[in-house]
Amino acid sequence: MMIALRSDIMRELYKWLNKDISVVGDLLNVPNNRENEFRGFQASHKFFNHRWKENSVEARLIEVNQFWVTFLVDDESQEKISEPMKKLTLSFDNDNERLMVIVDY
Repeated sequence: MMIALRSDIMRELYKWLNKDISVVGDLLNVPNNRENEFRGFQASHKFFNHRWKENSVEARLIEVNQFWVTFLVDDESQEKISEPMKKLTLSFDNDNERLMVIVDY
């Protein structure tokens, strides 16, 4: 644990443990829609979606370790979503004065 805290991202995430933060999906690296032709008909199908919206979502950071973080997304339903550390970029949500976690696809 002490070695993991040497990481700048881990240290910052621990400061926000059990606090509300903003989470947003980085839509820039979501693959484009595919064009399929089936029996002469053209159709565009969306195969890839990001689980996080491009607008920030309020979530509580409830677990941090060297491999993943877990967010509590909805207090009522107790929905939890975990993401691997390698997909995270940290920023700051100035409007809400809290940490912003940007999640890659």
